[in-house]
Amino acid sequence: MVQYLRDKGLMEGITITSRYEDRHGGYYETEWTINPLLLEGSGYSDYKGYEDEVQALEDQARALEKISEDIREAINQHYEERSQPRETAHQRDAG
Repeated sequence: MVQYLRDKGLMEGITITSRYEDRHGGYYETEWTINPLLLEGSGYSDYKGYEDEVQALEDQARALEKISEDIREAINQHYEERSQPRETAHQRDAG
């Protein structure tokens, strides 16, 4: 895997761009860079070979998906809170 990335000139890793639109029409874009070359020399990639590198990439992809889900949840919560009617001081005093 390491040699393949080197041969393709992907020394900085692979960048993934996720684009999405929230319910209110806001557009968002997030870039993630996965760089398995960072594992080179760590002993991790030498331990079992190619399968471990694939597993490391899959682990990174799952971690990025979790981060993406957390961001989406935070954005949705933000918009839900903004869309709820707020009680004014006059309404509190009248109640």
